[in-house]
Amino acid sequence: MNFTSLSVIAADTSVLINFLRVDRMDLIARHSHRFIVTDHVAAEVTDFYPDQRTRLDIALCSGALQQVSIDDQREVALFGSLIASQRLGSGECSASAYSAWPSRLAIFVFCAD
Repeated sequence: MNFTSLSVIAADTSVLINFLRVDRMDLIARHSHRFIVTDHVAAEVTDFYPDQRTRLDIALCSGALQQVSIDDQREVALFGSLIASQRLGSGECSASAYSAWPSRLAIFVFCAD
């Protein structure tokens, strides 16, 4: 993949939480590419990391992040397939579905069992 052709980076919840917890969304804001979070990722932050919700809201209001919905037919179909596998959470599935098209990239952090 040619990273210079990327225009959007979709952050999974685990990546986003790392930046929110240390209050360093300024690093995302200064990045050369636009970062997005899906509605599913934002919901995971709200449901599982309520202490970070305020920082997420600030990042969204300041334009450091943009929130998007998975509503394109192809994205919805891919999201459905991924979530049906029950191997990933809704945040990973939505970031993957959004990023499956040219000029988009998803970033994740996985913990080894």
